[in-house]
Amino acid sequence: MRKDQGTDWITANMSRGVKLQSFSIEQLAIQVTRDIAINHYRVKTVWAGPGPTESDTEVLRSTHTWLRAHGTWQIIGGMAAPVNAEGK
Repeated sequence: MRKDQGTDWITANMSRGVKLQSFSIEQLAIQVTRDIAINHYRVKTVWAGPGPTESDTEVLRSTHTWLRAHGTWQIIGGMAAPVNAEGK
């Protein structure tokens, strides 16, 4: 996925008639070595709709690799996957 595709998952869900109700980010670990950082976290999203009483909760584990260049941090790679039955 490229930077310009980073929000495609939101658009895809909204096209089904649902909207993002809430989200939370839990940082699990981070390792910084000189100008490289690897960040692991869990993202929980709650979607509402399309019916008035319908909702869906998604939980993903995500990893991003960051590079510090010219004094700023930039994401250079990442991935996400649904958690398993134990939430890991």
